[in-house]
Amino acid sequence: MNERILITGANGFIGSRLTQYALDRGHRVKVVTRSAEDVRKFPWGKDVEIFQAEDIGREERWPRVLEGLSAVVHLAGKAHVAEEGDPLKARQYFEVNTLGTVRLASAAARAGISRFVFVSSVKVNGRSTPPGQAFSEEDAVHPSGAYALSKWEAERRLWRLAAATGLEVVVVRPPLVYGPGVKANMLALLKVVDKGLPLPLAGIHNKRSYVGLSNLTDLLATCVGHPAAAGQTFLAGDGSDLSTPDLIRAISKALHRPCRLLPFPPSLLRAASCARPSVGTALLDSLSVDAGKARRTLAWAPPVPFEVGMQEMADWYLETGKAS
Repeated sequence: MNERILITGANGFIGSRLTQYALDRGHRVKVVTRSAEDVRKFPWGKDVEIFQAEDIGREERWPRVLEGLSAVVHLAGKAHVAEEGDPLKARQYFEVNTLGTVRLASAAARAGISRFVFVSSVKVNGRSTPPGQAFSEEDAVHPSGAYALSKWEAERRLWRLAAATGLEVVVVRPPLVYGPGVKANMLALLKVVDKGLPLPLAGIHNKRSYVGLSNLTDLLATCVGHPAAAGQTFLAGDGSDLSTPDLIRAISKALHRPCRLLPFPPSLLRAASCARPSVGTALLDSLSVDAGKARRTLAWAPPVPFEVGMQEMADWYLETGKAS
């Protein structure tokens, strides 16, 4: 059944792909973005109804925007930065990621929208997993840092709103997402591997879960329409874990660049990363998720193999990503 969907953050990394995915499947799409001009640069810009909102949490025009829709996929928010600790930034996370989310969901409930899909973060579960263990939806949460706390508080308030109004809330917590248009740490790693720089990471034996952009958008689209998704939280993932050296080897292969991994004691690497502990965590620690619940509940499986998704990202990088 074709849905009438509102997608927030449509000019972002995930939102732009999800918008095209929804259009390709015949859904009617309305998008929300801070810059309407940015949306018009996408090939699908002429095929969607564009709504510009400078502050998604204080938008007074939601009743008109939400009229006639059946679902909302909420991707817009204040993105996680590598290092935290600024009280002002923490307040911004709360205002945008928590209060903004709940205000939009409340407006959706009043407008009679049946489903609200919220893209949260695996950081709600925690920063890392012990060796041989994986996060699941049933685990107690351990959000650490202002960003994760803002997402967790948004989830909590959404469940209260769902109980009070009947709005069908679905929460999806992805780990690191890779694919065309990627930014932040993954883009930085692409650039390092592309330059052929030696990396002292051969001695790392961690395990981390990832989810390809195509796979995440397919899961989000499934959550929009699947009856069994209502009231559920899902961890997203491709279904296999990689060590940091394995990830670098995969990137090197996709970029057709030599892989230069050197052995170095992980303890010394951790000590050297004290100035930027979040980077050290991403490179050295494990973060594994069990995404089996989505497979069991929704009969969902990732449609794009890891190697294919990695090659798509590498091709994008070689064509346009180097200039990012």
